[in-house]
Amino acid sequence: MSNKDSKFVKKIMNELFKRVGFKKFDQKFIDSFPMNWYAQKEWTEEDEKEFKEWYADQHQKAFKSTRALALSEASWFLFSYGWKVKYEDSNN
Repeated sequence: MSNKDSKFVKKIMNELFKRVGFKKFDQKFIDSFPMNWYAQKEWTEEDEKEFKEWYADQHQKAFKSTRALALSEASWFLFSYGWKVKYEDSNN
């Protein structure tokens, strides 16, 4: 992994963890739940949408990518590593 890629991943992971209450990326947390650490915390659909937009902005800046590519990369990242989504109950 290039230095540029490493910096990007570190920045993304720090932000991902901050958005659910951590100070930054927490390797000990991942080690505690090696099979499904991403399912141990949750966020709202709105939180996920905001993170996706933020990720895409960062991707465009770091890699000079198009918006479409940046959003696609954000979607793949969230599919693989995004927190569990807490859906609002529309019946209430």
